[in-house]
Parts: sequence; structure tokens; C-alpha cells
Amino acid sequence: MTLSHNHPPIRISFLFPIFALLLVLFTTTITAQRIEKPAVFKDHWKDFDPVARNFGPASTPVKYHREEVRAGNFPAECVSEAKGKCDMSDMKAFKVTYDDCSEPWIFCHCQKAEVDLDHTIDIFSRVPVKARSYVKNVMLWPANQKAAAYAWSNNIGVHYPQINLFIMLHEVGHIIERGLSKSEEYKKALEGDTCVLTPYSQSSYGEAVGDLGAFVWYDGVDPEESKRVYDKWGMKCLGNQWALLKERIGPLFVPGGECPERVNRNTEFVRMRRESTKRQVNTYSSGGASGRNGKRALPGRQTVLQRVGSARRSTDDHEHDHDHDHSKGGGIMDWLAGREYHA
Repeated sequence: MTLSHNHPPIRISFLFPIFALLLVLFTTTITAQRIEKPAVFKDHWKDFDPVARNFGPASTPVKYHREEVRAGNFPAECVSEAKGKCDMSDMKAFKVTYDDCSEPWIFCHCQKAEVDLDHTIDIFSRVPVKARSYVKNVMLWPANQKAAAYAWSNNIGVHYPQINLFIMLHEVGHIIERGLSKSEEYKKALEGDTCVLTPYSQSSYGEAVGDLGAFVWYDGVDPEESKRVYDKWGMKCLGNQWALLKERIGPLFVPGGECPERVNRNTEFVRMRRESTKRQVNTYSSGGASGRNGKRALPGRQTVLQRVGSARRSTDDHEHDHDHDHSKGGGIMDWLAGREYHA
């Protein structure tokens, strides 16, 4: 079945009332080094939420066409990541082609997920295509109190039903920063500053880059409003980080332009055949090609389990080291005390 879409209106009204919850629901590496510097926006509810509400209206959607992939065919990384999240009998895969890029992205959708497929496709369309080209697959999973969204091995996973643009930009930022948060260059910039953007930014270098990277996008789409916020809230205290991120990832967050060759191409497909609830292992022959990120192409013929193993191993040597322990809250439950996990 194929569907052509004009872009549905973004659902702004219910995305942001619980924005503070969304910010702390990003998964975080438990062992990551905390940043002992104050946050510019000290209170998510009162301070940052009003600013974040402008992200959606400031963005430009891109029309798209989606087509369901032949039943039983999935990117190998979707199969490996589904373990513990979704039974493969409940999974569907979709090729999504945006008007600004001829090569489609693959969205793996667990049918038990509360996340709306077309809403997520719409949100992803608002990420500039130069940055979008670094993402391989997008995966939609059932809600999880420990994570709203996460990035791993150039893929994005989404749990939160009302995924919004700030969260998507934050996760894409983890992918396109390509190790910047671990560099001496960033550490030097951070040492020269006296603050970070949000309380969540304090949790690690990577999360500080993710949060501020999203704001770099905002500066590219509405520089006048971005400067007003920058001055009003005294963001000069993170000026070194700001200048570095604008230089390094800012060009990828500029809207428009032509679709580059996909930096990280979709994972090679494997075929899953099921009888009742038992997993059957088939071979599936496909050429496949690696992206330009140096990942080795999978051989032309493997068993499903071999392919899934290859996909899982690829997460151990990814460049931005944003794999997370999904079994631990990392302080998130303290934020959730007394709050319902729903919109």
C-alpha cells in the first residue's frame, strides 16, 4: 500500500505543556561526566518551555511519500533493537521519501507503539536535509518511562508519543556532532565558559552539545529571535560552546539546499518469516553498501541471526558513543515523582 501525503499540520498545542518532562526523558549515559556549571534556563517549566514552543512554528515542513515495505522485511538494526521492545510480528517497516531527497529513509514502526507514524515523519521532515542525511533509520517503540528518545549507531529511537522538534533535533545533534563532545576542542570551550544551557545539559558533555545544538538550529531559522533570547537570558556565559557548535554543526542545520549523498545509508534488509510466534531464520540475498562513515558492508548472503549479530556489533564501535543503558533511570525518576507519564 502506498500513500502520498501533503504535510499534516504539526500538533503544537499538546507538545509542550510537559516540556520539562520531555527534556529529562532523553536517555543518558549513567557513567558520563557531569558538568558542574549552572544552567542558563534554571527552570524548565517557567524558563525554557516558552522558548521551545517557538521551534515548531519556526520550522518548515517537507512533503513526503511513504510506502510500506514488503511484509517481513526489516533493516537488520531494527531487528536487533526490537529485542525487549517489540515482537517482530507487531513490526512494520516503511520507506519514506521526502520531496527534498530522492533516497528514502526507513521507519520501523512497532504497531503497539503510542507514537504516531505520520506525526514522527512530519517532525523528522523539519530537520534540515543536510543533517537528516546522517541518520540511517528511525524506530518507533512503545512508551518507556526511562527514555523519550535516543540515538545509537546513527539511528534514532522514539518512545514518547508526543515527540517534538526539540527532541528530534537533540537526537540528530548527537549523530552529526561526530565526536565533538569528546574532543579537547570542546572541553577547552567548556572550560572557558561559566554555564550550560539547561539542567539536563549538566548531565554530560554529550547532552550539553545535544541541547545547545538544537538551539544552533533555531539560530539558523530565526536569527533575530534567537539573538533576542540569547541577550535576554545572558547566554554569553556559554559563548565559547556557542561559537564552536555554530562553526562545526551550524552548516548542517541550515534549512534548504540540495540533498547530499546519504552519509549514513539505510541498514541492509533481512527477511523474517514467522509461524505462530516462533522466529524462523531465513537467508536473504542482497548486495548492500556501507555509508561513508567507514562501516563495513554486510556480505551478500547471511542468515538473519548472523545479520542481526552484525548490526548489534556495529553499535559497539559507533562514533558518537551515545548507546545508553535503558534499564536505569539515571535520576529521571526523581524528576518524574508525582507526575503522570502521558500527554
